[in-house]
Amino acid sequence: MPAPSVMSNLKLPVKANDTVRDERAGGHAGGPPVDSSKLSTFRGVVVPTLEFMWSVILFARFGYIVGESGVVCTILMTLGCAALVTVTLTSISAIATNEIPTGGIYSILTRSLGSGIGSAISVLYFFGITVFIGLEIVGSVQAVLVSTKFSLSGSAMVDQNALSVLSLLVVFGIAMAGPRVVHGIELLFLGILMLSFASIFAGFFAAPRGYDFNGHITGLSLKTLIENLHPEGGADLIQSLSFILPCFVGIFSGTNNAVHLKNPSESIPKGGFLSVGTSLFIRLEEMDGPFILSAIAYPTPGLASVGVFLVGIGSALQFMVISTKLLHSLAAISTGDNDPLPNLLRRVGANKLSSGDHQPRTGIIITTILALPFVLLPNLEVLGTLVTMCCLLCYGTTNFACFLL
Repeated sequence: MPAPSVMSNLKLPVKANDTVRDERAGGHAGGPPVDSSKLSTFRGVVVPTLEFMWSVILFARFGYIVGESGVVCTILMTLGCAALVTVTLTSISAIATNEIPTGGIYSILTRSLGSGIGSAISVLYFFGITVFIGLEIVGSVQAVLVSTKFSLSGSAMVDQNALSVLSLLVVFGIAMAGPRVVHGIELLFLGILMLSFASIFAGFFAAPRGYDFNGHITGLSLKTLIENLHPEGGADLIQSLSFILPCFVGIFSGTNNAVHLKNPSESIPKGGFLSVGTSLFIRLEEMDGPFILSAIAYPTPGLASVGVFLVGIGSALQFMVISTKLLHSLAAISTGDNDPLPNLLRRVGANKLSSGDHQPRTGIIITTILALPFVLLPNLEVLGTLVTMCCLLCYGTTNFACFLL
């Protein structure tokens, strides 16, 4: 008889009201949902997770990271971040395959740590995602402005702020349209993004062509690779890590979409590991900044510019959806009159759902308002550090909670 797996031995108590919530989500206790209109593993887990992970930092700062840290250190840091996220993904998968209610990451944290600590970490996670919305939008707009030399007013700061606010409003409008529109836009963005990646890979073999940055673009060259293997003097590896780790923080997307999945217990682990592996491959292949990508993209540099912008918009859209669901969960907490945060959120209507499609539209408005100051902050280094700190604490707590179980 084969030895039982660790995942099968991890059994958590399921309360009666949790079973009711699972049945309302379209399934039944102890089995997957049967609603054929729900999402598959690819649409419900892989697509949102990849759009979450394919951060604009991949384009905006990866060339800087490789130039400062060297190819070897960059690969090691990327593998280390992927390993860290994989450990957390195994924790999420272990919990998701043991009939945890389909309430998203908030449900996981509160059942593992209790409502007090779980709510505190959820607030931190919400803050990190809100900052990430600003980081993605600012990074995508910066990359497009620099690579295309586009200008509206003649002032780089005015152009940056105007286009960033406009991009935030676009994300807000798509999120307000509901989950069906969001999923459709995600597939469209993913298709265009894959075309952009294909043009970049083709450009690797076609380079150098056009402007070669004064001879710095050599195409595929063993000599160029050897010259960039090791870091420059004074390289800030901590800063580089703060840029690489946010590129792997989308592993909670499948959990937050659990209520929309046909079979959450099967889709969350499979889709999560597939997404991590795909993102790791992309990061090990793409080691250039936005200027280089736009210069080498084949047959036209415009594909790379479109890809950079859609990376930021698609990721920001994912963050908007996840953060509003988390905000709604926090507002629905029943902790009595002494807890100021849930009471404040309920007063502004964050616990209410729209009458038609039952979406937390008030939460979308609140998240957009909270993300606005970060959209107007053009410093990606500061935004990346804040996101990294929030995600590390949330991941560490999740792993520790699962270890104790």
